[in-house]
Amino acid sequence: MSSQRSCRRAVKVVVTGMSGTGKSSALSRLGARGHRVVDTDTDEWSRWICLSDGSRDWIWREEAITELLEGYEHGVLFVPIKASFTPCSTMWYC
Repeated sequence: MSSQRSCRRAVKVVVTGMSGTGKSSALSRLGARGHRVVDTDTDEWSRWICLSDGSRDWIWREEAITELLEGYEHGVLFVPIKASFTPCSTMWYC
């Protein structure tokens, strides 16, 4: 009799939306159901940069986000970002 192995794959979901659309409420409920939700709107995951026109932008810390996404192996991971947020371009591989 051959044994069957369960092959489980991680799913990574980026949740976007304008302020006030219910992202936090929905993600709170998903977290309560046991899914992993990571708030990337903190200094641990994001940083300010100065743009050439003198304005500032809030972007993901590439190394931290890469480690989070590549290291997550089971279940569903939800990562919220605001609609105006600019993630690093290399992050869209997941």
